[in-house]
Amino acid sequence: KIKKISIIIIGYNTYSDLKNLLFSISQLQSVPCDVEVIYVDDGSSDRSAHLFKNTNLPFQTLLYKFSKNKGRVFATQKGIDLATGDWLLFLQSNMVADVSLLAEYYTMIVQYSELIFLGKIKYQSNDISFQKYLNHKKRGVNQYKHAALCNYNYLLFGNCIIKKSIFNNISLNLSLKQYGGEELDFSYRVYIKYNKQIRICKKAKTIRVNHPSLKLHNKRLY
Repeated sequence: KIKKISIIIIGYNTYSDLKNLLFSISQLQSVPCDVEVIYVDDGSSDRSAHLFKNTNLPFQTLLYKFSKNKGRVFATQKGIDLATGDWLLFLQSNMVADVSLLAEYYTMIVQYSELIFLGKIKYQSNDISFQKYLNHKKRGVNQYKHAALCNYNYLLFGNCIIKKSIFNNISLNLSLKQYGGEELDFSYRVYIKYNKQIRICKKAKTIRVNHPSLKLHNKRLY
């Protein structure tokens, strides 16, 4: 039985995007368990934290703000530490959630025994060629059918739900301070320890808005 789901959002100077995400969360279909929304502000200089604090959501809310920017792995770990749910739903602040997102994940958790479920992310970018690549049917989770098992290397904290008890034994690698890497490192260690694969929930959808162009994305990765 699922007692509580914690929605964890991390953000850094993403006021306008966060506003859209919070509105989409306010429209989520209800599920038969408690829900809390946690926003970890990674030292933003804009009014993101103020926005979250003053947004009326139909769930319990909790705000934590770092005094200075520490990086997304630290912000993600802080959200995990603060969460009181038995399942943790990770969303990035620059996303918009489909109205059935929570309900679809709930259905999968009840039906299957996996510890991690991955949702579908649709990318929007002004770089149309790059957008087509990001959404290609053979890329990432797009290549899998709904409810299929997939390899650990496709885990993204942008849209996934994970059983919190995992984090009692496997924490994020805080030495990975730069962009990316913590998901792959974490999911590999989960795979080794639990010998459990990840199941796809393609009906749990989000839209990643304003994705950087290929040039800017590569510069960030570099």
